[in-house]
Amino acid sequence: MATIERASNPKTVNNTALKPLPVSERTFGFRDHAALWFSLGVGLLVMQTGAYLVPALAARDALLVIVCGSVLGAGLLAWTAKIGCESGLSSAGLMHATYGSKFARLPVLLNIAQLIGWTTFEIVVMRDGTVAIARQSGGFAGALWPVLATLLWGGLLLALLGGSMVHLVRQFIGRFGLPLVVASLAWLTWQFLGRAHAQGWEALWNRSGTGGMGILSALDLVIAMPVSWLPLVADFARHGRNGESALR
Repeated sequence: MATIERASNPKTVNNTALKPLPVSERTFGFRDHAALWFSLGVGLLVMQTGAYLVPALAARDALLVIVCGSVLGAGLLAWTAKIGCESGLSSAGLMHATYGSKFARLPVLLNIAQLIGWTTFEIVVMRDGTVAIARQSGGFAGALWPVLATLLWGGLLLALLGGSMVHLVRQFIGRFGLPLVVASLAWLTWQFLGRAHAQGWEALWNRSGTGGMGILSALDLVIAMPVSWLPLVADFARHGRNGESALR
């Protein structure tokens, strides 16, 4: 903590990314944190991860892996969010406070490379999802559709980059994004319950896995989902008013 306090002293730091956020700019409450992470926690990549677990694992093993992996991964994420909120430092600021200004450049650069890779991967996932929906609905599915979908999602991301993250969370995600996520989860849950009932709950619960993935490998995959946000969580959490609220 003494290292963080020294790194948090505005008089000794010129880079605004390494300074603690002023208290007057920390406006996130529990609802803002919940809206942001609830929306980030649901996506095509997470759904595809679940599709990898079953039928490779038995249903009971998959449920155990999902619960344990989510608790471990989200626990690390929440603890880092609490530190970022209480210190007011961004992820880069925490790295500088922990490793020192020279060595911290390495994880910061690796974080930038990771973000470029994740952004590219997410655009590909959204493009493929859009193309699949268009083809399934009988819409236009020509050779140019993947290119158009890539430009569409890439342009949307560029537009979001030009705005304020705080404004995006409080005005868009909190008001519109979160209800859409809840509605989509309700629809997916309804679909799952309907198919599980048709198949039979006992048959589903006792169904064995087909192999191809061990429990530890599956656990590692589930933990990786929330932990992939670890290098960024403080950038959002530092806008919070209370560390306990950010942790919850």
